[in-house]
Amino acid sequence: MKSTQILKEISQLILSVEDSSIQKIDKLKLIKVLFAIKLKLIEFLEKELKIEAKVIYRASVARNTNNNIQMLNKYDLIMQFIKNNSGRVSAAELLSLGITGRSLRRYIKNLIDGRKIKIEKSGRNYFYLLA
Repeated sequence: MKSTQILKEISQLILSVEDSSIQKIDKLKLIKVLFAIKLKLIEFLEKELKIEAKVIYRASVARNTNNNIQMLNKYDLIMQFIKNNSGRVSAAELLSLGITGRSLRRYIKNLIDGRKIKIEKSGRNYFYLLA
C-alpha cells in the first residue's frame, strides 16, 4: 500500500471514530492514538525522502566526477598517442582514437591553450606535436 493511501485510511478511521457511538472519553483516546500514528508516519516519510534525496545527490556527484575523470583520461590518451607515434601525429591519425570529430577538436584546442601540444603546418597538412 502506498504511504498516501495509508494516510487517507488513517484519516478515514479518525472520521469514523468521531461519528461512532463510542463514549466521548474513549473517542478522544482513539483519535489521539490515530493522530499520533499519522504524525509518526509523516515523520517516517520525511526521513525516507531525505535519505532518498541524499542518495540521488551522491549519484549525481559521482556521475559528474566520473565524467571529469573520463575527460582527463581523454586528454592523457591524446598526449600518450602523440608520444607513442614519434611525437608527430595528423588529425586523421587522432580520429583513430575513437573520439568524435567535434569532441576531438575541443580536446585538442584545450591542450593547445594549455600549452601541452602545438600545431605544425607542413604544406596543406597540420600535425600535432608535444610542446
